[in-house]
Amino acid sequence: MKNVNELRKLFFACMVVGSTVVLSSCSDDDDENIPTPPSVTDVYGDYSGKMLVTPLEKPVLLATEEPAGTDIAAVVKSDTVYFNDFPIDDIVKSIITDEDAAAKIIEQIGRIDYKVGYKGSLNAAQDSIYMVFDPKPLSITLPGEGEETTTVEVTITASEKGSYELSSKKLNFDLNADKVTLGGQDLPVFEASEFAFKLNKK
Repeated sequence: MKNVNELRKLFFACMVVGSTVVLSSCSDDDDENIPTPPSVTDVYGDYSGKMLVTPLEKPVLLATEEPAGTDIAAVVKSDTVYFNDFPIDDIVKSIITDEDAAAKIIEQIGRIDYKVGYKGSLNAAQDSIYMVFDPKPLSITLPGEGEETTTVEVTITASEKGSYELSSKKLNFDLNADKVTLGGQDLPVFEASEFAFKLNKK
């Protein structure tokens, strides 16, 4: 009889342990199946795509006309978008009309780093992240004769919010180049332009 009682105790102990393991496994499975809620951090990452430059006073374009754009890469972090090689060709060419001279200066300037601050927030539907940008002027140092240089400062603004779509991982935003100062003096020949960024998260 004693042996039978011992066997019953052992059987019930095994059942309790088995039930605990099964419940624990189910709980772990449930945790894995719970989707992660969207967050403003979802916009963080590396991007590549195009920057399209168009005059702010846009002419009427034919349906077949569409700017090809310039290849560009960006990195989005907590409150800043970083460009490690910001395209400046259009800006320089608007200042220096001679194509050969402009090409030489662009080559001499080399790579220009630029960054734009932003604040991100989820939209009401929680399917996109809106980004309010706070751009600072873009400074370019133009080489002159000998060691002389001239500083070009481009006033950059952002009139509209940018948007990152969570499902497609596409980031779109616009920046405006409103005016250019050359050596501290406004450059009247500069044509205000819009920089449209169409980026895809890698």
